[in-house]
Amino acid sequence: MSKYAKARVKVGLIAATVGLLAVVYFSLFLFRSDTVILASPTDWTLIEDETWDGDFTLDGTLTIPAGITLTVDSSVPGTTITINVGNLVVEAGGNITATAKGFAGGAAQTDGTGTGAGAAGSATAGGGGAGYGAAGGDGGNNPGSGGTSYGSISEPIDLGSGGGGGDTAAGGAGGGAMHLIVSGALTL
Repeated sequence: MSKYAKARVKVGLIAATVGLLAVVYFSLFLFRSDTVILASPTDWTLIEDETWDGDFTLDGTLTIPAGITLTVDSSVPGTTITINVGNLVVEAGGNITATAKGFAGGAAQTDGTGTGAGAAGSATAGGGGAGYGAAGGDGGNNPGSGGTSYGSISEPIDLGSGGGGGDTAAGGAGGGAMHLIVSGALTL
């Protein structure tokens, strides 16, 4: 085999290896609904806002820089997203949120959804607030419209319930559920 043929074989093997690595890399990011596990000690810094809807495990350090938001989408009923990392750094101005990723709020004049859903409002009464860990607040002129208490105040793992819809506006969605496991340092 000539030295040119050997060089073409080496280039072909390198291209195939790079192509395989690119497929693995893009698969981790395009199919985020599956559990992602990075087993070797490594560090990962988010470079843009991301939404995760599956469990995530990293032996190293996960860093969320200033101006970056990690949204944990647990909006499927009964879902709690687990993030298991060696260390977690959330820089000033960085965020991890599950805001409004729980049960849906009710449409105008409709009850919210979830275990502690707020009751519907009307043309003369406001929709009730959802409960979690304590009863939800009653809507204006709507006694008893606050949702029931459920879940744990000290270990909140259930999805938040939605508030009842008012006269012309929908109730707010409940908060999502995430479980953070940090085996090393948590830096906020």
